[in-house]
Amino acid sequence: TIVCGDSHTSTHGAFGALAFGIGTSEVEHVLATQTLRQKRPKTFKIDFQGELGKGVTAKDMILKLIGRIGTAGATGHVLEYGGPAIRKLSMEGRMTV
Repeated sequence: TIVCGDSHTSTHGAFGALAFGIGTSEVEHVLATQTLRQKRPKTFKIDFQGELGKGVTAKDMILKLIGRIGTAGATGHVLEYGGPAIRKLSMEGRMTV
């Protein structure tokens, strides 16, 4: 598990880590205690089926998802991405998602 005071912290999920972006006061607490109390978040699994067409990128995938659920559609959730299209992405593509 990774926690960090940066909005891009969740990118570490591409490497198989559970990663949370946290606020400044929470960073201070983590540095002082090496702990962080959190409520269990809701989970949201998204499977991307099939294969990407020619010229379709990871950014296209995530923009389509945001178009469907909205920019706040997964607020308060931990997202897990799966499916054949995700498995075939490069590490750079996974980091984009």
